[in-house]
Amino acid sequence: MVLRIPYQNIMPRKHRTQSFHKSRIPKEWTIGRLVDCCSDKGIYGINAAAVEHSSALPRYLRITDIDGDGRYSARNMVSVAATNYEDFLLENGDIVFVRTGATVGKSYLYDSNDGELVYAGFLIRFRPDGCTLLPEFLKQFTETKLYWDWVKTVASRSGQPGINAEEYGSLKLPLPHLGEQKVIVRVLRTMDELIRKTNRLIEQKKNRKKYLMQTLLTGKKRLKGFRGKWKTLPFRELATESVFRNGGKMSNDRLMAVSKVHGMVPMRERVQGESNHRCKVVRQNYFAYNPMRLNIGSLARWDGEEPAMVSGDYVVFKCEEDRLDPRFFDFYRSTNEWANYVRRAGDGSVRGSRWRSAKAISAGNAVKAASAHNRKITVTTVTLSPRIRLSMNRKTAGTST
Repeated sequence: MVLRIPYQNIMPRKHRTQSFHKSRIPKEWTIGRLVDCCSDKGIYGINAAAVEHSSALPRYLRITDIDGDGRYSARNMVSVAATNYEDFLLENGDIVFVRTGATVGKSYLYDSNDGELVYAGFLIRFRPDGCTLLPEFLKQFTETKLYWDWVKTVASRSGQPGINAEEYGSLKLPLPHLGEQKVIVRVLRTMDELIRKTNRLIEQKKNRKKYLMQTLLTGKKRLKGFRGKWKTLPFRELATESVFRNGGKMSNDRLMAVSKVHGMVPMRERVQGESNHRCKVVRQNYFAYNPMRLNIGSLARWDGEEPAMVSGDYVVFKCEEDRLDPRFFDFYRSTNEWANYVRRAGDGSVRGSRWRSAKAISAGNAVKAASAHNRKITVTTVTLSPRIRLSMNRKTAGTST
């Protein structure tokens, strides 16, 4: 992720739109249009079809080859074989902008390490002169809120989001002296590198946690101080279905839905029913799932201290905590064993009738459990999650505007 420059310190809120006033920036700075800071006007890319990638041909840079951080992605590498492709080869210092579609405004600063790149027709190339505007300074500016406010304003002037070369050329930029631009770029480049290192660390921790879950939660790896075989028990002996209804006691602000990614989240108002009397109560460490969506992973544990409720059509159950720690089961759901069970037991339909009650989930599923051991494993696995969140919070704090 590229650092977004906090220009708020030089831009009062009322001026954070498509333009800004000279009095709002340091007196030594000037304001210039992008086109006046480049050696030529914006040039549209080549209109040519992509061909299968070949080492004998240059790579083709399309909109989809620029990732969310403004870097070249070689994941779906293709080439271009047009006879005039040399007229559209990018050079060091060139920056291209997306001119249409959902990602209009996105930019890419050419890096020679990405190889020879020919830019496609839905991109517009600008070449900063290096005397009044450094390419990297421009690239960092395109990550600011000021820039994206400008994009939103200009691109929405027509039905199809788009910004042409002339409009990009009219973009106004704050221009420090070249020496100050270099220092700013150096500072932000250092921050970018720190962010990349943090991202790599987060991925390493996530992979470590996945490994531990796959080995600790299935008994393939044992923790110090524990021996003997685990018991394999049917899930029905480890959990009990709960059918306790709300009866109108809680208001709809306590009504939850189950999301595969985010767990239990407030249910959208437009899908709420007229009455919540039939809704089922979910207490701390209870689980709930939509029986029509369990086979795609929509099952979650309620972690809140106060009770909540879910649709009356959901299945709610609790673990027998003297035999199965609910947090252990929560992690167990991330293992391949659980995923394979759900895949085998479901009938292949999103609205699988196999999941109408907790009896269905418990009928054939066996969970390996050793009470003291699964609590120890839970503590070990849980301690990794705050570390991952801490790393992500530090990254967010470093990139917030």
